[in-house]
Amino acid sequence: MATIKIPYFQWRSGRPRWEPGPGLRALGLTGRDLKDRDGGWLEEADAIARARELNAEANNVASAPLTVALAPYAQLAVSVVSARSSTAST
Repeated sequence: MATIKIPYFQWRSGRPRWEPGPGLRALGLTGRDLKDRDGGWLEEADAIARARELNAEANNVASAPLTVALAPYAQLAVSVVSARSSTAST
């Protein structure tokens, strides 16, 4: 069977846990036991899915805002504009 590697996911004697690394902890994220609503430990597939969700959330927290500067418009000069006069006939 292949070994599945999920960042920050630990399986400890049937008890799954998500434990972020030092960089994510510095951003305020903390480890947590992966349990269901009733307090029971998640099964392996559910624990892996939850760890992946937590990694996606951590990715949003760890990202930085992107500043984009717009280029200025070209300074256009307009001179000698003419237009035909039209009248509507009824």
